[in-house]
Amino acid sequence: AMRIYSNSDFEYIHDLTIQPGSDYKTWHTEDDGNKCIEVKQNMKGTQFKISKTIDSSEIQALVMEMDLKLIDPTSGGLALSVLRSATQQWSIDMKLNAGSVVAGGKTVAKLSTKNWTKIAIVNKFSQKAYDVYVNDEQVATGIPYSGTISTTIDQVSTLLQNTAECHLLIDNYKLYEADKPQEIAP
Repeated sequence: AMRIYSNSDFEYIHDLTIQPGSDYKTWHTEDDGNKCIEVKQNMKGTQFKISKTIDSSEIQALVMEMDLKLIDPTSGGLALSVLRSATQQWSIDMKLNAGSVVAGGKTVAKLSTKNWTKIAIVNKFSQKAYDVYVNDEQVATGIPYSGTISTTIDQVSTLLQNTAECHLLIDNYKLYEADKPQEIAP
């Protein structure tokens, strides 16, 4: 059976560690009733972070999937894929920069203030690389991790870097064992 580490639509309960408190995130309800997380940060010291403990020795590949919508079109500083090893090595791999998602130095998606964009990162642990999907279409393959990870990965997260100026919405945050994005029932 496929391992599902998170399947959070933020409508009711969620299964993620989200830090810090209400200073940087609020529960947001859109006009159509959809509930999501609103993240707002203006160069403050505390990091907003969604994280989950995993053990990369147990699985071949992990999909990190999330829907993003900008409030401020110039938002930046959000690291979509952050891997931490058991020996405190880090790899920060997909970043939001001025409203665009950058992977391996290339822009793979432009986010919108009007529509949700579905981003999926497929971490292939044995290859120390990842693939990127935008709205279910593969846009990048085999991008090497930016950091050196020599031991098992024990945490995956999405976080705002300290100097970020960012205002956006996050929804449908999913982490699951697969080598490409798949539908997961809520």
